[in-house]
Amino acid sequence: MFKVNAYILSRIEIKKNYDEMFNSKIDIPQYIGNEKIFSGIKHPIYTQNKKIIGYWHEGSEKDIHNAINSSLSVHKYWSNISWADRAYIFLKAADLISGPYRSIINAATMICQSKNKSDTACELISFLRFNVFYANKIFNEKSRLGFVVAITPFHFTYISLPALMGNVGLWIPSEKQLYYTNVLMEIFKKSGLPDGVINCLLTNCKTTSNVILKHPNFSGVTGSVFKYFYKNFIWVHPNSNPKEVSKALLDGAFESQINVSRAYKYLWKTSLKINRN
Repeated sequence: MFKVNAYILSRIEIKKNYDEMFNSKIDIPQYIGNEKIFSGIKHPIYTQNKKIIGYWHEGSEKDIHNAINSSLSVHKYWSNISWADRAYIFLKAADLISGPYRSIINAATMICQSKNKSDTACELISFLRFNVFYANKIFNEKSRLGFVVAITPFHFTYISLPALMGNVGLWIPSEKQLYYTNVLMEIFKKSGLPDGVINCLLTNCKTTSNVILKHPNFSGVTGSVFKYFYKNFIWVHPNSNPKEVSKALLDGAFESQINVSRAYKYLWKTSLKINRN
């Protein structure tokens, strides 16, 4: 009886948050360092049935440079604090999502991300907690020397592992998931994540690529924030070892929920030949 009542109460709370969010008009900024950037260049945010529920503010090339500088300015501090302190922040985020933000995360997902599950927060909570568990096994590995860029698709949003290991990064979410993104950035702030560790950019893709790919401290890109999930891509550096690339592709193909659909440039043909052999 208790379980049934709890389920009904959960549905009522989600419906309440859904209605409030669906019928409001939100302005979603960029997050750079300790600032929320409202550029004034606004674009509508649509629900699945094409209703406008708010607007997002497009960033500029200057914002990209500022976000990179913000990440790099905090990298030394973030990568050198204790593993336990970093883990605590993401476990606290999981607790917030499982508690006061649960229905808000679920409602935000249902509004804009083609999902109508009653409890999509469970997935995010599990990933955050399991990442701490598994990252604990490799916590003594060195962090990257620069910043990571995370480009997330419309249907899935996830953050933590490289940040958990001491990396910093730029998050570039799909326009279809900005409501969810905004809630998650708020949760990270409340969890104690230092300003600049994760900067959220809403910038033109071509301009963003031109800036980050030329930057000497650019260290990597992922298809779902800081971890590969579903149909994703791998960029192969010209200095990479073809056998190691092939092994990574094969390992990824058999991981749960991972589907590497493309490998770009340089060693792809060489790696493919090794796979066939």
